[in-house]
Amino acid sequence: MCVDAGFNRSLLSHCIRFGTCPDNPGYLNRYLNACEQDAHGSTDSYAREVYEEAVFLLLDTAADETIAPHWRRLCLDHIHRPLRGLRRLRVTKQHQHDFNQVIYMLNTRVAQTFAHTSD
Repeated sequence: MCVDAGFNRSLLSHCIRFGTCPDNPGYLNRYLNACEQDAHGSTDSYAREVYEEAVFLLLDTAADETIAPHWRRLCLDHIHRPLRGLRRLRVTKQHQHDFNQVIYMLNTRVAQTFAHTSD
């Protein structure tokens, strides 16, 4: 299925979430590029939704122990891209609070997920 995903964000997100092509990091880059393209020039509210969706997709994938470990780490290695987009969109105290909650959740889940791994 991933071979035909192209730049369709929905299909790419499915490939990423279920790690169906763990030896093709290009799908991750395509997805993140599509997110950035969709967010660029849109309303701040829509851009926040796009970036939050990407953060949680990568975070959920990284926490899923049924997925290849190298794919999970690759997702964490790239989570900075949608976080950077979210950080730029902090214009109110509520946005800052929401961003801080995402960072806290990221730190907590990463610590829980990788605390018992030794490689």
